Amino acid sequence: MPPDDGLLAEPPAPGGAPPPPAAPPPAAPPTTSSGSPPQPPTTSSATTSSAVADKLAPDATKAFLATLPKDLAENPSLSRYSTPESLARAYVNLERTLGQEKVPIPKDPNDQEAWDRYYTAGGRPPEPQAYSFVKPDKLPDGMVWDENMEGWWRGAAFESGLSQRQAQKLVDQYRDRYAAQMDLQNTQVGHDIVKGKAELQRDWGSEFEARRALARAAFLEMPPEIQESARTSGLARMPSFVKYLYATKAAVTGERSPHPPGAPADSDPQAIKDRIASFRSTYDVALKDASHPEHDLRLRELTELHNRLFVEPQPA
Repeated sequence: MPPDDGLLAEPPAPGGAPPPPAAPPPAAPPTTSSGSPPQPPTTSSATTSSAVADKLAPDATKAFLATLPKDLAENPSLSRYSTPESLARAYVNLERTLGQEKVPIPKDPNDQEAWDRYYTAGGRPPEPQAYSFVKPDKLPDGMVWDENMEGWWRGAAFESGLSQRQAQKLVDQYRDRYAAQMDLQNTQVGHDIVKGKAELQRDWGSEFEARRALARAAFLEMPPEIQESARTSGLARMPSFVKYLYATKAAVTGERSPHPPGAPADSDPQAIKDRIASFRSTYDVALKDASHPEHDLRLRELTELHNRLFVEPQPA
């Protein structure tokens, strides 16, 4: 290779080709601070893992959509997928769903056969008796499990096309709501009893227990259906009703407190005769009409008065 004379080089001969440029001197090999040549770069496992993770991570820009035709890339249904993998999994799940048995929702409300097929596909039992309801272990006071009501629930659930799970859930919700109402009612009954007792104690004073016992005796003489009605309606918790029972019993028998069985209630024959006359006048219709709802009750009361006059021993 000719020496590089720089500016001192001779000009080229006329008409001749210029000489080729001089090659640059070879560069010195790189060295480290210690003077030794550097080692070639290596790829660490951490760097490799990071690269793989980046490759598998969802593509926030959804760049893979840009590789699809325009009508697909701009389709809103595909905008929810961030990677080709998520799109592929969605397709597989769709095929699995389409492969299952499907029953369309009937459009005709009067097509009972279509609705029966739809209900059956939704889990409705083959007949109302196939429903099995779980009964609660404990119910509030005054609440009982109604077998007739359970039968009604079976028929209603079947006609509504409910599955076993749906029917049980509905029964549970109804039972819980009814139980809550019963608890509230029991609480109110307790308050009414306490309040009514306080009123009677205030009005009757020291005679409270004796008068209440006499009123209860009059109550128990009523026909059972009237007693039950008074209990369920709340009438038996009203102080005015208890006072009425006491006043009626005292006016008819002359008693001021119950007497032991067999013990004479009164000793004055004339007083008993006056009460018998008053009793006949008050309950004349019931005593004469055997079909009257109070006939038997009033007849027993009149017999009791006669027994006191003619059977019970009179004091000497």
